[in-house]
Amino acid sequence: MYMAEKSNLLVPASIVVAGLFIATAVILSNNGLIQIGQKPETAGTASGDETNTDPVSQTIKVSADDDPVLGNQDAPVTLIEFSDYECPYCGASAGTNADLISQFKSQDPNWKPAYPELLKNYIETGKVKYIFRDMPLPFHDPAATREAMAANCARDQGGDEAYYKYHDELFKLSKYNGQTPADVIDTAAGTIGLDIDAFKSCVSSEKFKDEINKDKEDFQRLSNEAVSKKMVDRGLGTPTYFIDKSTDFNEIDGTLISGSQSYAVFSSIIESMLSE
Repeated sequence: MYMAEKSNLLVPASIVVAGLFIATAVILSNNGLIQIGQKPETAGTASGDETNTDPVSQTIKVSADDDPVLGNQDAPVTLIEFSDYECPYCGASAGTNADLISQFKSQDPNWKPAYPELLKNYIETGKVKYIFRDMPLPFHDPAATREAMAANCARDQGGDEAYYKYHDELFKLSKYNGQTPADVIDTAAGTIGLDIDAFKSCVSSEKFKDEINKDKEDFQRLSNEAVSKKMVDRGLGTPTYFIDKSTDFNEIDGTLISGSQSYAVFSSIIESMLSE
């Protein structure tokens, strides 16, 4: 199910929920609101429902858990993503789903995939630390959960650095919507130089099944809270992001960004946080 279409979204800086839209302009006004001009024909999140566009000023407390960190551990801003390697919109945001990226750009030439630009401009420069949490959707299984467990097995061998190398390879190789062949996880492991036998043993043992389930449970709680706070109508989908200034407590009061939003949406919020 995909989010319903709306236009002329006006929301405070504590929430950006526009799962179906491509942002064509992001303006921080004097009263702290973000005005997003949009084109209403692009679905941007999987497994979510219609978003609530009434102005609200809510955040959600989000834990980084023990999930892998990309970038400077002491970065001033934290970005947490809940995602699914089989989700086509997640692939667009990751910069790897060429078909969907082309579709988005045909509707808005200024649209840019978020992850590659965030990596270059904020993560690698030490301004943002990025944390990927797993939300394999049930209608993408068994591929989605298999890939999530495989990525954690990569981390088991080579730490966070290996995790994100593997993360990047999985998105490059994904066929999306649960259609990725099972042997792709081994191909990705070989590409980044993992010990294949140890990797296969880890995956087959389902060593990280509980870890994946913990992420899914946390996401369900966040989705329920977003509904109760009227931040969304019926639930969150993938990709979903939470962003805030970093804290010492392994959690943030996250601004919600829902769907395959253009890089401009992220950069505007990040720049605002960095300037505070």
